[in-house]
Amino acid sequence: MRILTKSLLGACGALALTVSAVQAQEAKSASNRPIEFYNPEGLPRWVYSYAVSTEGWVKTASVSQIKPTDRSGDIKAQTASALVALDKILAEHGADRGALLKVNTTFVGTSLKQTQEISDVLKAYFDAKAATSNGAIVAADYPVRTAVGQHTLDEANLKVVLDVQFVDMKNTPANLIADAKARAQADTHRELIFGGVTAQQKDFTIEGYPDPALEAKGTIKNLQKILAEANMTLKNVKSLKVYYVDPEQTAMAFSSVQLASTDSTFAPELKASDSKVRASVESAIKSSLAEAGVSQLPTVTYEAAAVDCVVQNAVLVEGVAN
Repeated sequence: MRILTKSLLGACGALALTVSAVQAQEAKSASNRPIEFYNPEGLPRWVYSYAVSTEGWVKTASVSQIKPTDRSGDIKAQTASALVALDKILAEHGADRGALLKVNTTFVGTSLKQTQEISDVLKAYFDAKAATSNGAIVAADYPVRTAVGQHTLDEANLKVVLDVQFVDMKNTPANLIADAKARAQADTHRELIFGGVTAQQKDFTIEGYPDPALEAKGTIKNLQKILAEANMTLKNVKSLKVYYVDPEQTAMAFSSVQLASTDSTFAPELKASDSKVRASVESAIKSSLAEAGVSQLPTVTYEAAAVDCVVQNAVLVEGVAN
């Protein structure tokens, strides 16, 4: 396994040290909260949570392809611009930053510098989230986030897009938000959203590195830890999206984005073709599910990427369980 240096801590975001001890305790003892975040002790902390669950009465909304108006080519400025657009969308649904459940980022490139800049902007955004969010559903931690780099996006000079999910305050019953007794009589069946799950360990090693198949198995092991925090297993997973690093995409991204010299050592060490990588990852995912006794397989989709979160990760997963 490769031991990652602390210079890589910013690849998915700086450690989430701004979450107070009180908030952390709330998250652990929040079995009666309509929204719960999950961050197992054995996994590293970033500026995102690994999973969040919502009770059935909490209505959510999803918005894809939130794009910045800024097209300066500066990924930091574009991320900030996209977040301005996100704030407007939240306001239209009677919500604020405290209602965010998931904020996925897709960006151009494979540079550690780029992922750090995106995370810096997101950290400032989340840390400044409105303190006036309704107490019944206020977020006690960072939203779930899956970060994926590609060699290009669909518009000229576009460097980053957001896909989000949040509590739709306009359609969530106001009486349930305000009345704990009423909530107890409502639909409390939970749906779990998870993302940003890799084979990375708390000591920042990556289980199975640099073999994508072994990383896939390590990723599923970490997913099991996250599910266990929510009293679920792999049998509860309904949909699973698997991102795997495609060597061809990575090569194109490296050629299309100017990289700082300090970033050049972080290229994924993949030698196989895309088809071989996908086949090995797919086989590893299927065998991991079978070993866990999953007889009814979830819907699984695969997508090639230039980079998954931390540059050396070859596999990243997100999905839904209930």
